[in-house]
Amino acid sequence: MEKNTMIRTKDSILNDYRNNVASQQTQIDGLKSKLNKISFSRLGLFIAEIIIIALIINIGFSWVLIALTIIPVIFFMILVKKQIAVQQELTYAEQLLWVYQNEVNHITSNTNGYSDGECYSNEYHPYSSDLDIYGQGTLFSYINRCNTNNGLNILAENLGRPNGKDIILQRQEAIAEMTEHIDKTFHFRAELQNHKPGQLDVIKDKLEHQLPNQLKFTHNKTLQLYVKIGPFITFGVLILGAIFGGHVWKIFGLVALFNMSLIFFNLKYINLVYYGFTGGSNLLDSFSGTIKWTEEITWKSTYIKDFFKGNDSDGITNDPVSKQIKQLSSIIKAFDNRLNPFVGFF
Repeated sequence: MEKNTMIRTKDSILNDYRNNVASQQTQIDGLKSKLNKISFSRLGLFIAEIIIIALIINIGFSWVLIALTIIPVIFFMILVKKQIAVQQELTYAEQLLWVYQNEVNHITSNTNGYSDGECYSNEYHPYSSDLDIYGQGTLFSYINRCNTNNGLNILAENLGRPNGKDIILQRQEAIAEMTEHIDKTFHFRAELQNHKPGQLDVIKDKLEHQLPNQLKFTHNKTLQLYVKIGPFITFGVLILGAIFGGHVWKIFGLVALFNMSLIFFNLKYINLVYYGFTGGSNLLDSFSGTIKWTEEITWKSTYIKDFFKGNDSDGITNDPVSKQIKQLSSIIKAFDNRLNPFVGFF
């Protein structure tokens, strides 16, 4: 969206959105075409690998053919990595298309894909029903672009109570400043489009109430000690086995068996933690990157700056919220090691 300090007409705004929709659709078509080419290339490499293996079977062992079998595998892995990257780019492009198309629909047919705030309607509220604040075709449904429960709650609360002149002026100042970064807000919404409003609340509830109980098995002092020294013991015996062989390998087998048994007997507790956060790390990773741009801007309006004040009310950390979320995501990812037999073995 181009910046313009002049008052813009409804038609000019709509035209910009339609141009963005057309541009996104062109990009999406190009990405889909690229994915198809990658898929055909992978198929070609797979056929080439089969042909080389067939030649080895018919002709016999040859270092040249053995070397040739590696080439399709390497290029296949490169293409898989490329396909994943293009697929992620396509997913994001489709989400951004939805954001632009939603604005077109909002202008042309007064429909909004975001929540209409019906859950906040209250017939006992002094004015919300009379002024059509919440629900279909109301003020909330017209202006809402929130996709997290916290954002929805803040908007509903602000619309449901009288505000003083100072607060109103602060919000107007914030809106004026936000328009200077209007393009970033569209991308911000596109990133959030893949989330459901309640997902972050679910993770928060699990962290506050479920995780402490689920991790009680780690409080065992003996277990804590062995987790620290176990890898050194295992690798030490492995090295000794490689040097001396013989009975040392039997000792190594017993150590490895003990490690696997330790995992097996605690698997129930490990599974509770892991399955409780399945998908949580990806969500937090995405959310961390989504909000990072808001921390990189030096905001001037008081209303916006207040959102970034005191990430920690106890003054424990002043790290940006995006960094704290990233760290939490890394902790959750560590539980994925339960699926790795090699980790359990050592």
